[in-house]
Amino acid sequence: MNHQAKTILIVEDEVAINDMIAFHLQQHDYKIYQAYTLKSAENHLKNYNIDLVLLDWMLPDEAGISLLKKYKSHQQLYHIPIILLTAKAEEHHKIQGLELGADDYITKPFSPKELILRIAMIFRRTIANTIEDKIYFQQLCLCPKSQQAWIKEEPIAISKSCFKLLYFFLAHQNQIFNRETLLNRVWGRNVFVEDRSVDAQVKRLRALLKPYHYDQYIKTIRSLGYQFISETA
Repeated sequence: MNHQAKTILIVEDEVAINDMIAFHLQQHDYKIYQAYTLKSAENHLKNYNIDLVLLDWMLPDEAGISLLKKYKSHQQLYHIPIILLTAKAEEHHKIQGLELGADDYITKPFSPKELILRIAMIFRRTIANTIEDKIYFQQLCLCPKSQQAWIKEEPIAISKSCFKLLYFFLAHQNQIFNRETLLNRVWGRNVFVEDRSVDAQVKRLRALLKPYHYDQYIKTIRSLGYQFISETA
């Protein structure tokens, strides 16, 4: 597969690790940008089209997770996949990173082969879900441009709020999101929506999907939030 069109930003302050990752990714035809600080990473994201970010948790000027928080609530940038690279192997750190919007989490030390495989999996998932800007899940189809939805090729009536929530869930399957994260990433920081309004929106979305038996894929994870699972037992 030719990945030449795919651009990856490596945000890692240890030069040797940054260069090692860059070398191996270039062997697989990825276009690479390298950043060593959070400020440099932000400049790259503003000035270049980035398809994926490899983000070190610990950076010299600020924690990499600050970038994750900022850009996963940014209307134009939240869709960019971010893989956290970190020596923090504790479960609560993984949960924190995933809740804040990381698409994957790799603990140091890691093999280049594993990293390349994880990147390929994310890109395959993106390609599989997005055809002509539409996103698919089984017989469900959503078009963000027209904000229309279809099930078995039949249009369904869906509000803008429910559409945004469902689209976000489909684009981030099997990830757990708390209310605050859903508020920031679905509706944005500048829109006033109360925490409990998220529960109401999830309830409305479940009611909308229930006749088609898709409501069973939206799970409430006690004390954590909500998750759209890719398959049921």
